[in-house]
Amino acid sequence: MKKLIVVFLIMMVLVVISGCRRDDDSDEDIITLRYAGWNMGNIEDYNIERRMIDAFMDEYPHIRVEIVERPRIPNPDNPDVEMDMNWDEMLASMAATGTLPDLYMYATVPTAVINGWAHDMTDVMQDDPELANVPQDIATAAVYGGRYFGIPQSNFYFGYFINRTLFEDANLDAPVFGISWDDLLDLAEEVSTTPSDGTGIVGLEGVANIFEWMPAQFDNTLGWYTFNEEGFHLDSTAFAQAMAIQREFFGPNKDQYASYIWETSSVMQKATWYSEGSGSQFEKGRHAVRWGGTWDWGWIIPSTLDEEAGLYGMDIDFIGTPVVVDGVQRIPVVLDYLVAGQGTEHPEEAYLLAKWLGFGKEGYLKRIEIATEFPMSGTVNFAPLQQDEDLFDAYLALFPPGMMTEFIQVLNHDSFMIEGIKTVPGYVNARWNGTYGTIGANTYTIATLLDAIRDGQVMLADVATQLNNRVNTIYQDAWAALEQALQNS
Repeated sequence: MKKLIVVFLIMMVLVVISGCRRDDDSDEDIITLRYAGWNMGNIEDYNIERRMIDAFMDEYPHIRVEIVERPRIPNPDNPDVEMDMNWDEMLASMAATGTLPDLYMYATVPTAVINGWAHDMTDVMQDDPELANVPQDIATAAVYGGRYFGIPQSNFYFGYFINRTLFEDANLDAPVFGISWDDLLDLAEEVSTTPSDGTGIVGLEGVANIFEWMPAQFDNTLGWYTFNEEGFHLDSTAFAQAMAIQREFFGPNKDQYASYIWETSSVMQKATWYSEGSGSQFEKGRHAVRWGGTWDWGWIIPSTLDEEAGLYGMDIDFIGTPVVVDGVQRIPVVLDYLVAGQGTEHPEEAYLLAKWLGFGKEGYLKRIEIATEFPMSGTVNFAPLQQDEDLFDAYLALFPPGMMTEFIQVLNHDSFMIEGIKTVPGYVNARWNGTYGTIGANTYTIATLLDAIRDGQVMLADVATQLNNRVNTIYQDAWAALEQALQNS
């Protein structure tokens, strides 16, 4: 019954055209593309993504874009409340009825290929001069067996945001790009306050995923979560070094950091020190160093300009990840990709739309124009993918004068690692969902075992070899499934 309801909802969606109709609908030369993106917002809000679609149709009047609206379904935990349909369920239902969108956002490109949902775009993409202007590791990260499937849409950075104003108010030098890990912790401790009236300042939040980004600082042959072309390396010295540092903040001695490291303080301590006001500590303007992705600029910048917001007038910057080993600073990059739906009759036009929404120069400049003219529709929250001075100048002009001095250095940096969820086969299971097995009376997934190691409940040395073998088996099985899908397509 549930499957019938899902299919019915999908079929209902297919008759809803959210892109603007043109007066020349009867023109037989019009090409219609269907597009699905999870960032489209409500029709009534008419956000920047919807405006980009309309601008595309103005620029290319021979193409009409129909936005596939994400269905709303009853929440199984509370049927009186609706929720968004799961993205994979939506696409699976469309695939089953042969109605995949011509272009859609997807979180894990290999899964789309394995499921038979991705159109081979090699003929369209491989000789594109604009794609050649995108850094090669980004342009080819979703190329499998020499075939192009993922179309680069946007790139972001993981690292630490800083509230420079809080450091200046405390007569301290604010953290800068290239700061060492130890110096960052020292400054976080100095700037933090823990009064009993709830108005305290958090020194630093962001020690929960050290074992993902820090191993690559110790060993430059490794990437995010120790991945490289050979697989994962959770049995490496670099991973052990990073996990040992992370365990300091979660093991039995974590209380010594409670006054300035958010993750180490208790619920009672948080209530005493930080409870005044609504929203997160960062939103309230009382958080000095915070881990995040640069997509957060989308709400941070407007908050610094909003007189009603806690961040109003504050100087926020982004320093990336700090230096752990002298001379090494590899900053994590997070990528988003678009996928052309298997069986699309218009791959060239789908690629043209993908470039407009993502890495293409023409579309990116239009995005900046829309954000400038209609600021309430949304901000440009990702940096240019192409190595193009005009694009970077236009992007940086969006920021308030004098701000982002450290973020500009991140943009100009040349040593990065790519977070793997979007492009590495089997990554989700190798990092979180895969089954590890039983230790004593406890059964672990990969994620819960990593947490147990982090918390000092399981010793890494006791499980490193088996853990590494397990995650690489998951990865190799996913690669085998991907190769089979490539052979069958």
